[in-house]
Amino acid sequence: MSAVGIDLGTSYSCVGVWQNDKVEIIANDQGNRTTPSYVAFTDKILIGEAAKNQAVMNPHNTVFSVHRLIGRNFNDQDVQSDMKHWPFKVINKNGKPVINVEYKGKRKDFTPEEILSMILVKMKETAEAFLGTQVRNAVITVPTYFNNSQRQAIKDAGLIASLDVLRIITGPTAVAITYSLNVPFYNSLFYERSSIFDAFFIPMIVAISGIPFEYYGSNEKTTGELNILVFDLGGSTCNVSFLTMIKEKIIEVKAVAGGTYLGGEDFDNRLVNHFVQEFKRKFNKDISSNARAVCRLRAACEHAKRTLSTSTQASIKIDSLYEGINFCTSLTRTRFEELNQDLFNSTMEPVKKILRDSKIDKSQVHKIVLVGCSTYIPKIQKMVSEFFDGKKTDKSNNPSEAAAYGAAVQAAILSGDTSEKTQDLLLLDVAPLSLGIETAGGVMTPLIRRNTTVPTKKSEIFSTYLDDQSSISIKIYEGERTRTRDNNLLGTFNLTGISPAPRGVPQIEVTFD
Repeated sequence: MSAVGIDLGTSYSCVGVWQNDKVEIIANDQGNRTTPSYVAFTDKILIGEAAKNQAVMNPHNTVFSVHRLIGRNFNDQDVQSDMKHWPFKVINKNGKPVINVEYKGKRKDFTPEEILSMILVKMKETAEAFLGTQVRNAVITVPTYFNNSQRQAIKDAGLIASLDVLRIITGPTAVAITYSLNVPFYNSLFYERSSIFDAFFIPMIVAISGIPFEYYGSNEKTTGELNILVFDLGGSTCNVSFLTMIKEKIIEVKAVAGGTYLGGEDFDNRLVNHFVQEFKRKFNKDISSNARAVCRLRAACEHAKRTLSTSTQASIKIDSLYEGINFCTSLTRTRFEELNQDLFNSTMEPVKKILRDSKIDKSQVHKIVLVGCSTYIPKIQKMVSEFFDGKKTDKSNNPSEAAAYGAAVQAAILSGDTSEKTQDLLLLDVAPLSLGIETAGGVMTPLIRRNTTVPTKKSEIFSTYLDDQSSISIKIYEGERTRTRDNNLLGTFNLTGISPAPRGVPQIEVTFD
């Protein structure tokens, strides 16, 4: 029984499987290799293209961007902000966000996990149609900074979809696996170039391997290690990983950085707000409260954004957008960049942070790999390249499929694949968030620091706070804030049977393994 890799994206999802010593990215029933992460409710449940294509006619019951709700609280500031942009209804149920839609003529609630499970079922069925057999096991990608509760929510969604989630891995880590298999480790071998080498050996190697010429153009001198920065900008996440590839088969993640609330959908929101104001200026009418009009405008803005990746100008023409008024306008690439410049600038912050955390200079980065649908934007490509002093970025792996590719490889390894290409592949990942306990005064005391290589084991000695204290409550948190109230509580357990003694005398060893 095959195991698959699923890139469960905010905007699009993708599924792949390791077969005949390579990954097959599987097309869905519409012939597309990526599937919109949309779910719609009518008299039946629609998923993917079928859901997205009818969104204009059924905006209140078409759900998208569920990643922004997963594992979060209803009162979360980001959740409240996002709700203003969504036509579907999100309600508070025991402090958690729940989607409320009309299904088969009745109002019904669905948790974010249930919505994501429907997308996972679609991915599962897509793989089963291709393989001709049942699929039970999967490796699923998540954004770098998903915390424990968010990762658990993804596992719960997999369980609802009848999938055994073998492992949760981050998108950039999956991309690193893809890169390691697709790009031979020539930088450490061909550390010097000459005109003779360029003229004779490179064409020969290219001809034999089929690998594009650009891979062989490095002047860097390395010591058997290739430093790679993976820049992943998707629909709602900006994740960066810095890793070292050693002798082609060993991938050591050094540091991760990023945020869960920055991506292509934020760029779309800027365009929607811009054109809502333009419509108001031209016609003195506010369409912001009309869900169908805003949904049509959003679809047009998304299309314009995509057009501007290859053209310098895009036209927007929407017949009878509101009260019979036709809306015709245009958008230049320059204006698009101006509207989003502050957001574009924010995408560079994780890059700066990861270099600080890794304690390296940007000149020590040998390769910059771009993935995620939003890296098609020319301005993003230019900013990343300029940050690294004009170094060429690598877009050789399809940005929309690279994470699913790596997840499929990891799924094969965990399922016992013994092919030569995968058997020696070793991935050393890091803890994305610090893990620690609460000490006196509500202080977060980390035991395992962020970006520590895992698996790992850390121990520390603590003591009592009061005289003759016979028990203590140990609260485990993850996060980077000084106060535990600002971090994420993972669990609590009580330790009893402590022998009476003055405070500070008992020696209590806490171990994270």
